Amino acid sequence: MVTPRFRVVPPSGVDESAVQGCARDVVCRLALEKAVEVLARLEREAPSAGRIVLGADTLVAVPLSEGERILGKPADRDDARTMLRLLAGRSHDVWTGVAVATPGAPPRAAVERTEVIFRSLSELEIEHYLDTGEPEGKAGAYGIQGAAGALVAKIRGCYYNVVGLPLVLTARLLADAGAHIAPSVHDCGCDRHALQDELLTRACLLPGATP
Repeated sequence: MVTPRFRVVPPSGVDESAVQGCARDVVCRLALEKAVEVLARLEREAPSAGRIVLGADTLVAVPLSEGERILGKPADRDDARTMLRLLAGRSHDVWTGVAVATPGAPPRAAVERTEVIFRSLSELEIEHYLDTGEPEGKAGAYGIQGAAGALVAKIRGCYYNVVGLPLVLTARLLADAGAHIAPSVHDCGCDRHALQDELLTRACLLPGATP
């Protein structure tokens, strides 16, 4: 039997509601807390010097005149409807924090931002999308990799960041932690994606990585 090279371990004891601030800071801190908590738990169970734990968190932030409004996962259909109405016909930012924790070393984290522009949506289009069930469990009540791809006019930045994990940024952090990364991961092709704004010549290398 082939031993899996990775496994999914849900974090426990991380109170997401207790983390306050702008979207950029919140996703960075939550990604760190998730990675550190899981690493500590796994190390208590069975220490491993070569263990690498990857944590991530994604939020949607809508710039408004009164300030940034952060959208997490919708509580129910009504909440998802409210979010989609807010996003319709305007631009918003998708922020993902990615963190890597390893035994005996300080954890590292970085943040990726992608601008997403929704086209105008009718009430019927919003209801049809809600009927797909996709909004459940998705930051901002949509998943761009699914039916919501038809709701998006264009993006500026990393497409996979909107999906939930910016590949180039993640590969960079994992490589720094000692993981072997295939060369193909360093070019995820976001700059050639069909939704990519034609004015953007290079995606996934946006400034903003912060320890």
